[in-house]
Amino acid sequence: MKITRMQILSGLVVTALFMGLNAFAQSKADSTVAPAELKAPTTAVKSIIDSRIDRLSKELNLTAEQQAAIRPIMEDEVNKLKELRKKTGLNATERRAKLHELRQDTSNKMRSILTEEQRQKYESYRKELRERYQKRISNSPAK
Repeated sequence: MKITRMQILSGLVVTALFMGLNAFAQSKADSTVAPAELKAPTTAVKSIIDSRIDRLSKELNLTAEQQAAIRPIMEDEVNKLKELRKKTGLNATERRAKLHELRQDTSNKMRSILTEEQRQKYESYRKELRERYQKRISNSPAK
């Protein structure tokens, strides 16, 4: 069976097309999420934010206005956490420092919305959460 020049060219073109489509599909899958997609929280994230606001409302007796003001702060925190997770050039120490900075920024924004009495309750609440976290970490089995 003799292979003609046209058959070889056809085979090369088809192979090149498949390779190009494959590379295009991989580049689309690896691309970063568009900013608009980052800003729109998913249903699961909304649920988590709702439960955090409910918990804070019960602990701090938040008004409806305060709840409405806290929601964008929490959504912003979620978006910044997503961005932080996507940064690949950070080592563990740098990532921890950025996370701490983000949490601190969120807490400061929250404090600005609260009354003095609510701030005191908020600090006690955060301290309790940190203690529970530390206890859970210290009780977890070593890897």
